[in-house]
Amino acid sequence: MKITIAVTQGDIDDGCRGNAVACPVARAAARILDARHLSVRTKVLEFTEPLLLIPLPAAAVKFIRQFDSRAHVEPFSFDVNVPEDLMTP
Repeated sequence: MKITIAVTQGDIDDGCRGNAVACPVARAAARILDARHLSVRTKVLEFTEPLLLIPLPAAAVKFIRQFDSRAHVEPFSFDVNVPEDLMTP
């Protein structure tokens, strides 16, 4: 299922650099995906139960690298394909 993840200014303001579960992308993804086993790596959304790696688009990878290096970032959205059972109820 194709979904859109929107990273807001609030996600950026409250996000933690270098933190796989509290970075802006993880915070945004947790609003619509089952976050109990979700973390964000530089290039993937990682689910640990069941183990599943979902590639992130180039724009999201660039955002993560810029945010972690303290560069200026802006709110943005990106699309990913995820299994429907990972959506929050």
